Amino acid sequence: MIHYQRCSRNYITMETFKDKAFFQDRRKKKTFRASRLKATRSGFTLLEMMVVVAVIAVLTSIAVVSFRANINNIKAHSSARIISLAMSEARISAISENNYYVVAFRKPGDTGFAGNSISGYIIEVLDDNDNSTTYSTGEEVTVEELRPGIVYNFPPGDDFKCTGATIPGINDGINFPSNQVVFYPRGNSSADGELYIIPDQNIIDGININRRCIYLMNITGKTVVYKYSQEKADGGECPWVKE
Repeated sequence: MIHYQRCSRNYITMETFKDKAFFQDRRKKKTFRASRLKATRSGFTLLEMMVVVAVIAVLTSIAVVSFRANINNIKAHSSARIISLAMSEARISAISENNYYVVAFRKPGDTGFAGNSISGYIIEVLDDNDNSTTYSTGEEVTVEELRPGIVYNFPPGDDFKCTGATIPGINDGINFPSNQVVFYPRGNSSADGELYIIPDQNIIDGININRRCIYLMNITGKTVVYKYSQEKADGGECPWVKE
């Protein structure tokens, strides 16, 4: 008679042993392949690093140029509005107060109404109570400054009427007699004229973008702001458009 003895639950058969050996062998192979893959991807070659650095440098330079252009455009736009608003307020004050208002456009090295030396690009507004068009003791002078980096200047190119660039008296961007204009109580002004402003960096770079022209019509005493369009200039059209 054959007697069978019950085995415990932890017994190991030949099949079980084979299965364990099989899976252990697979894990070893996977670990080996993973280690080889990791070793091959553990770093960059010098050429790869140089390519990445070059791409980053190009993208950074493009971003800096674009950012600077946007900042210059904002400054030019803001400065044009400062000039236009100063003249509009002078006109309104002349009407309401029934006396002259004189607006003068100053640049470094000029002398102000009160004999003071000018160090920047500014606008002086004289409340001319005695209607003499010059400063008298006690008269009020207010000052508005252009944004930093914005200057009066008329570089080579067409004026806002596109009649040619060789107009006497505007090499410094100011086309008003004695660089000033008088507003009268009737709302008109002493002369037609225009101001040209541009970021000084654009002058250094030899480009005309971000230019502005502030035109004053003496009959109405009102201003119009024009912006230089490089796209129109490249297309052979008059580059100045109303802003």
